[in-house]
Amino acid sequence: MTPAWPSINRIYSRLKIICSKKAKYCLIFTFHRIILVHNSDDLQWKQSIQRIPSESAFYVYDHLSLIYSLIYEEGKFCIMQLGIIAPPEEISFIQAQKRKLRFLEFCVNEGDDVNAFCDRVRELEAWKDQYGIQVGSIGRWKSIRIDRNGNVLEEEVQRCFKLIDAAAELQCPSFVAGCNYVDELSLFDNCAAAIAFFSKLIAYASPKNVKISTYNCRKINFVHSPDIWRIIHGHLPQLGIKYDPSHAVFFGGDYLQETLEWGHRFYHVHLKGSLLINGVKVDEPPAGLDQTDWPSFLATLRAAGYDAGLSIEPRKSALSDHLADRGVDFSASYFRKLLLESLEEE
Repeated sequence: MTPAWPSINRIYSRLKIICSKKAKYCLIFTFHRIILVHNSDDLQWKQSIQRIPSESAFYVYDHLSLIYSLIYEEGKFCIMQLGIIAPPEEISFIQAQKRKLRFLEFCVNEGDDVNAFCDRVRELEAWKDQYGIQVGSIGRWKSIRIDRNGNVLEEEVQRCFKLIDAAAELQCPSFVAGCNYVDELSLFDNCAAAIAFFSKLIAYASPKNVKISTYNCRKINFVHSPDIWRIIHGHLPQLGIKYDPSHAVFFGGDYLQETLEWGHRFYHVHLKGSLLINGVKVDEPPAGLDQTDWPSFLATLRAAGYDAGLSIEPRKSALSDHLADRGVDFSASYFRKLLLESLEEE
């Protein structure tokens, strides 16, 4: 989906309230440079940058986060956004707003009522508008998509189509699904069946401006690691990856290396804590209170050009129940700092 770029005048008017004249021009110049990186084919921006004085880099590095924050608040610019997985209820929107998050992610998994979720789209849309919280991703985990003969199950495809329709109505850019492995079939036949399944989703979702991703969770899914990505994603250039570093941690992968090599195919990311000691899974603490090198992970995402959603994934952990909400609060605050969102408030 092509983003609508922010108005120079709106950003300019907000900057001049905050900055000195020289700093203001430097920041706007840098703002244009950022826009050009993301929108290099836009002739209007190329022409407008020539009319803005190319001042020295005075204040630019100190205030770069300010530029991003102002653009971000306009809701028009595609940089990494922080959200959370939550139930499709009004309280989720209220809590996300309180935590200064940007979006919610909904999971409509095997056993959940797809029709009931889709029937609530207008209600969700009303809450989205009321609280200013977007819907960043919709996913469906743990479903069987391929039968024992290698055929794509049409009824499951139709469920995914309904969720893709819901995503499109909610202006949600991401739909996530996995694909089961059939033991009676060869690896080749399993990959062919998965390609057939994801091809159907991509063909249906593309005109609706919804991107399709696999996930790297192992739950009823074999499309979870580079060896398989090279085959399936290598064949389907439009297919993305929903990535969660904890799955690499728990199954012996290298999440930084996988992100460096495959981050350009990531369409969505989960932030889930992990704790592994002597090769044994111990806990899933709140993200930021765990073992993951989150600053390096986000830096690697940036190096790979990632500019989409980061979903906090709350999990049951060794943290006592009465501290669970505080754990989520900590994760939200921690990642907002890593994204440089909260620096101007301190």
